[in-house]
Amino acid sequence: MNRRSSRTRCKRDPGPRTTSAGAPGCRLGAAFGRFVGMTAWAALGAAFLPAAAHAGGDAARGERVFQYCYSCHSVDPNETAILQGPSLVGIVGRRIAGQEGFEYSPAMRAFAAEHGTWSEALLDRYVAAPLAVVPRTSMAFRGVEDADERRDLIAYLKSVGAR
Repeated sequence: MNRRSSRTRCKRDPGPRTTSAGAPGCRLGAAFGRFVGMTAWAALGAAFLPAAAHAGGDAARGERVFQYCYSCHSVDPNETAILQGPSLVGIVGRRIAGQEGFEYSPAMRAFAAEHGTWSEALLDRYVAAPLAVVPRTSMAFRGVEDADERRDLIAYLKSVGAR
């Protein structure tokens, strides 16, 4: 026996409705609504699982991402060419604007005085949008928008710093 009246009203649809089985309910039916809700939560959870599993980054993929940086930066500790940007060997944990012999912009030196060293999180923010993190920096690069690519790049930079 159904305790609800056939005149049960839905909050979203004030008129009386019945499901295809004749039971009272909203236009879509309560069971379908629960299904959609559970599916949405499952999809949302699945969207974050790859990011959690990929949290450390892949150095091999990061080497390919480094091609964005290659024209101005080096990861070779024995590099003798004068490049437009500083060497990125050992960048994670290194003092910001700390490479001897490289002329950093005033904006980068001020940023270094405020933040000290490159952490993975700070490097991630900077690589994502250099001009937003350090306005008026001389690095004319739009950034790497994809978070997975940034994680991979940072994993690669950590691996070349450990050699």
